Formats: sequence, structure tokens, C-alpha cells
Amino acid sequence: MAERCQNNGSIVCFDPNYRVDLWQSRLDKFKAKCNAFFALADVVKVSEEELALLTGELNIPDGCSALHQLGAGVIFVTMGSKGCYLSTNVTL
Repeated sequence: MAERCQNNGSIVCFDPNYRVDLWQSRLDKFKAKCNAFFALADVVKVSEEELALLTGELNIPDGCSALHQLGAGVIFVTMGSKGCYLSTNVTL
């Protein structure tokens, strides 16, 4: 469905919404599914914890760089009471 939307010019947004009780024993499968969506996503929203889990990076800019390398466009990283970090794959 995401591919169809992308092919029709729609903006594709993705939020992995990791849930321990659903994925803990299948983390590799969760990562693989997310990576497929990152390749199609114009906009990605992840939490700090999800970013670290999916990329292995504790540094937010490095984690975002890893997602950009997979194809993600704009990335929003939510940081609870600290706000939000925004990353684009465009150099100004």
C-alpha cells in the first residue's frame, strides 16, 4: 500500500510504534519490516528509544543519518519533555 501511495505522488508517513509485548521475541523481524518502510517513507516519526533500538545509535543525529541512508526523508524524533528533534536529508 505504501508503494502504491508513493507511486501516486502521495506523501508516505511511517511511525514504527514499537510495542515490547508484540515484538520482543521477534526484534530482527521488526527491524526488517521497519527498514522496508523507511525506504519508502517521506516522513518518519520515532521516539528516542525506537531510534536507538532500530539503528543501534544512542546519538540522535547519527541515528537519523542511519535512517536517511535507508531512504527516510524527514525524520521527527520525539524526546518526551525535551521536545522533538527534526532531521532532513538535505544539506543547507
